Amino acid sequence: MSIEIKVQDIMESDVITVRTETTVKEVYALMSQYGLGDFPVIDINNKFKGMIYEEHLLKHLYPKKELMSDSLMGLLDMQAATSKSRYTMVSEIMATEIDVIPHDQDILLVGAKLLTAKARVLPVVQIERVVGTVSQTQVFKALMEFYFPTVSSVTAAEMMDYVAGNEDRNPHSGKDQRLFHRMPVKMDVAYRIADTSGRPLGENKGQIAHSVNVSAGGMLLATREELPRHTLLELAFDLSRKETIKRLARVVRCRSSIERGVYHAGIMFLAMSTEERIRIEKYLSII
Repeated sequence: MSIEIKVQDIMESDVITVRTETTVKEVYALMSQYGLGDFPVIDINNKFKGMIYEEHLLKHLYPKKELMSDSLMGLLDMQAATSKSRYTMVSEIMATEIDVIPHDQDILLVGAKLLTAKARVLPVVQIERVVGTVSQTQVFKALMEFYFPTVSSVTAAEMMDYVAGNEDRNPHSGKDQRLFHRMPVKMDVAYRIADTSGRPLGENKGQIAHSVNVSAGGMLLATREELPRHTLLELAFDLSRKETIKRLARVVRCRSSIERGVYHAGIMFLAMSTEERIRIEKYLSII
């Protein structure tokens, strides 16, 4: 199974560029406005000249080593150097030796270039013009979606066969490895099967299940459908009328219950903030 994904299939084509005469202060304003940390740099003729990365700005804000000391004079020198640096143009501090990416290059090679360059983002350049950017995140996402297809394309039988074939390699399979105390709680839980990037699949409608028990790390759901292990779910449930929690979760096991046509699915939350865990634990302590 070969990957035939090109840069043009995943790159960001709506690119924000900066000119060589843009100052450090102005780049910071653009970073704040667009939520970006890296910009391709172009000249007055819109030709690619280099990249300005967040680390370039950070390094430039620090003065020379001889000015850095714990003394009052050293701190004043640092403040003065930092104040002056805001007017430095990006052409003075940008990276110019950049391994630019052709739009038709395979993403496996691009990923290698990103790792070798230790760069989060590289420019996609065509005839000296910036036509896009490609990031480690975009390459990683494309590779994950290729190697781990959406759950809707894998049948329950195929998933169960896969799990059965890997039981011996999973020391915790079939065992209840609970790190959180569970309490019997019955509440409505909305769920929808999600793809490998965590976004709901358009063809999958949301379903309503009922919790059997809940902990800060997951829950046991009573569902009307059999959910294969490793299925990703987008969950939404209310601890109270004012506290709705929406999280991505994974099915760790699913078994038939004593009630006909009902399955019990063990669910593990994949991401949960400390504050949300505390909220759940507090809720469970008072019910």
